[in-house]
Amino acid sequence: MLIKILDLDGSLINQPALKKIPAINVQSFAAKTRIIARKSVLFKLTELIGAVQENQPEIIFYGSGDFHHLTAALVSRHAQPLTIIHFDNHPDWVKFPATFNCGAWVNRALDMVHVVKVITLGVNCNDLENPDRKSANLQALQNGTLELYPWYHQPSYVKGSYGRGMSYEQQGSCIHWNNLSTKNWPDFTKDLVKTISTEAVYITIDKDVLGTNEATTNWDQGSMPLTHVTSMIKAISEKLKIVGIDVCGDYSPPKFYDPLRFFLAYFDHPKNLNPTRADLDINSSTNQKLIDCFMELK
Repeated sequence: MLIKILDLDGSLINQPALKKIPAINVQSFAAKTRIIARKSVLFKLTELIGAVQENQPEIIFYGSGDFHHLTAALVSRHAQPLTIIHFDNHPDWVKFPATFNCGAWVNRALDMVHVVKVITLGVNCNDLENPDRKSANLQALQNGTLELYPWYHQPSYVKGSYGRGMSYEQQGSCIHWNNLSTKNWPDFTKDLVKTISTEAVYITIDKDVLGTNEATTNWDQGSMPLTHVTSMIKAISEKLKIVGIDVCGDYSPPKFYDPLRFFLAYFDHPKNLNPTRADLDINSSTNQKLIDCFMELK
């Protein structure tokens, strides 16, 4: 696999794990891409990365999870039917506003005719509390184009009727989730891979799915162990074709030049984040472990 760095925020280029990998400097795009971006800006970024090489899948590291909506643009570069495997502490599934933003990119991906399904793994945040009041795309759960497996979450109160799916079952006014923390991970991994209907798989990793002992991010973090992430990726590669991987979830100080992005970040980001050098070094160690995993893929 071919590893690339898209240097949006400076969080990657000095990490020991990534220093030797050539970086495309696009920091001039950061202010107009962070949190929310115009479609044209995101697609301009993908042009700078270059065309997809069919026989050489690419791995793209691009910094903070504030830029996670770049995934939708990266996925658009592929043509074949594919399934997206999405590791994240947040579902990124809000229907409003219907823009390219880090909390809604899953819906932009599902709008694409070649994206058959998104499978989200590891959510462990309050976005699942009263989800239909928060503009969550529960209809995608209902129609089977989205599966969402929290790491752990209590039943979610909903107003509508959404039936049951692979990752949940509604009982009365509550959605009961198929939580991962209670699973035998090797068995779950094997069973999930069997359900993927496409030959091609695209993987996106937001490191906020991990605990604070394995990542330092701009967001509240989950509890999924890194070994769960890497073992799932290896299991997928043994049976299916991974056509691309992207990784975000590194930390960088958010800088804004307009009030909209400032207020969106103010209300969404945890307050008083001030990571130390030791905190940030954790990201380099985790990125190295991810690279080691990627280099073993078939």
